[in-house]
Amino acid sequence: MLRNLPAALAVAAVMVTGLVHGFWTNRWAWADETAVPAARLGQVATDLGEWHGEPLEQAPRQMEPISGYLYRRYTNQRTGVVVVVALICGQPGPVSIHTPDVCYGASGYEVAPHAKYTLPASGDTPAADFWTSQLRKTQAASQTNLRIFWSWTSSGNWQIADNPRLAFAHLPVLFKLYVIRDLSSSSEPLEDDPSLDLLRQLLPELQHKVFSP
Repeated sequence: MLRNLPAALAVAAVMVTGLVHGFWTNRWAWADETAVPAARLGQVATDLGEWHGEPLEQAPRQMEPISGYLYRRYTNQRTGVVVVVALICGQPGPVSIHTPDVCYGASGYEVAPHAKYTLPASGDTPAADFWTSQLRKTQAASQTNLRIFWSWTSSGNWQIADNPRLAFAHLPVLFKLYVIRDLSSSSEPLEDDPSLDLLRQLLPELQHKVFSP
C-alpha cells in the first residue's frame, strides 16, 4: 500500500497563461508568504497521544511546486494501527489541485463518491470539515481497500470545496491535508475509523505549532 501513496502527493506544475489567471493562482506572490508557515511544519510533534510518527521520504521531483511538507506514518502504540499523514504547504494554485480521489483513480483504484465528514470542535480547536472516500484496487488474488480524508486551510480552519482551485485562489498560502489508512475490509464503519482519533490529536497540534501567531 505504501508504495502507492506518493501518487496522492504528485503535484504537477500548473501551466497557465494570461495576466488575470496569473493573479488568481498567485503566480507572482512573494516566496516569503509561504516560507514561514512551511518552516513551521517541522515543529509538529511525532508523538501524539498513543500515536508515534515516523518520517516517510518523498521524491524531491514530486514536491517542486510545494514550499514545504510533512509526510509521516503514525502507528498507534496500543493497537498497532497505521495511518499515513501527508500535509503540504504552498501557493494555492499547485496545492488546490490533484485531490487524492483523482490521483488514485488515475492509478487504477475504484473510487467511491466522496462525502463530507465534520470532526466536532474540541477545546480551542474549531470543527473541521473533510472530504472522505473509500478506494479499492484488485490485483491478481489480492485487494487493497483504503479510506482517505482530505481538507484545506490557510489559518487552521479546515474547509472543503467542490472547486478548491477557485475557492482558495485568493489566499496567500494554502495547506492541504491527507489522512490515509489501509482498511481490513471495505465494510469498516466510518464512525469507528482510528484515523479520526489521530485527527483529534493532530489538529490541536497543528493549531498550536503551525497556525498560532
